[in-house]
Amino acid sequence: MRKALAWGWALTAGCTAAIPGEQDVLALKKFDQAVALMEDGSHAEAAAGFEEALVIRSRMFEGYERLAQCYRAMGRPDRARGALERGVRACGKRVEMALPLAREYAQMGRTEDALALYREMITEHPELKPELEELTKRPR
Repeated sequence: MRKALAWGWALTAGCTAAIPGEQDVLALKKFDQAVALMEDGSHAEAAAGFEEALVIRSRMFEGYERLAQCYRAMGRPDRARGALERGVRACGKRVEMALPLAREYAQMGRTEDALALYREMITEHPELKPELEELTKRPR
């Protein structure tokens, strides 16, 4: 649990108070349990655990990304996209949330949506320029 708390605060930087409260500890415990389930291949149970953690701490962006991974593994790309979209709404268009969503949109063929997100991120993250250029070459 200490390990989770140590890196958990890095995950929620800008979204949490400096000192963890009871709810934060509970959310991180549920997150850790869900990660363990995910690593064991129990994606449905892991998804439920990530959902529980996100109810408690809605601005834990890695929870949305892991939730999306679970849904993808379960063959539910629609739910994966929905998890990433919820993450962007909860945490803002930080690159940690917006980039996986932009990539998801690109993979789905939603090029215009992907381009819009990339264009918003490119100023602060010029390293994404090759991905943006590659995406602009795709037929629309």
